[in-house]
Amino acid sequence: PPQERVEFATRLARCYSFVASSVEEWENAKKQYDTVIASFDLIDPKTKRINVEAVNQAPGLLILYIELGYVYFELAKKSNQKFQYERAYDIFGEVLRVTGSGTEGWWLAKYMMLCVLFERGGPSDFENAKVGLESIKYGNPRFDENKYGMETRFLELEEKIKKVGGGK
Repeated sequence: PPQERVEFATRLARCYSFVASSVEEWENAKKQYDTVIASFDLIDPKTKRINVEAVNQAPGLLILYIELGYVYFELAKKSNQKFQYERAYDIFGEVLRVTGSGTEGWWLAKYMMLCVLFERGGPSDFENAKVGLESIKYGNPRFDENKYGMETRFLELEEKIKKVGGGK
């Protein structure tokens, strides 16, 4: 059944990413995630957007796509290739487009978008990460209240931002 295929294909992709430490190993993980995502038509080839029907049939695909975004994030850090950050950012933005506010996917994508901004280091990235975090915190003072384990992550990111920004 489709759900089982997603589960097993996801396990293989995760195995590649669990052992990845070098650029080459992260590239291998990316290839596996890309293969799985393509085989389930998660991304519409014409629009380059998430195929919501595919997600409705196999909801696990959305988390898989978030994981692919994380793989791009790691590739960017390991290879120092800024375009990899762009790809990660685009993936997380696309996840936000199709998820409901406050869902697990929404929280993961919001957090990772801020991490991309913080790590990428473009001219306005740090300020955008800081303002984005403040905006989320304004509406959700305790973030997800650790419903999905994100409160701790957001607080750690907030501390990193404070350190870089001189405690402001």
